[in-house]
Amino acid sequence: MLKFIEKDSVISNMLKANSNDYKKELYNYWKKYNINSHGTFNPLMEEYYSRIDYAAKTFAIFSDKSGIETDRGEIYIQFGKPQKIERASTQYGKVVETWIYEKPPRDFIFVDNDGTGNFMLRK
Repeated sequence: MLKFIEKDSVISNMLKANSNDYKKELYNYWKKYNINSHGTFNPLMEEYYSRIDYAAKTFAIFSDKSGIETDRGEIYIQFGKPQKIERASTQYGKVVETWIYEKPPRDFIFVDNDGTGNFMLRK
């Protein structure tokens, strides 16, 4: 699940560890990002995996894709919940969803081209 925030080379190195060492590698990976240095609870790790769970459930579509593999799921995992979501439809009946983030300021525009709920990120 780190593929959304980490380079393939880092993930590959972690996966080379045997099954017993993999847990240690994963723990060490998150340890460097733990703002709670005196405890074992890591709020950033908790937030990241909560986003993964939310995306898997919320953005699932009627296909073989899980919610984390959709464009909205990937953006949600990387940036979290947007401060504002606007929905509109085009003159052709396509639903457009705009996610607005304030800090740092950025917008992501998703379009459901075929009416199935598969919102694609407009590039």
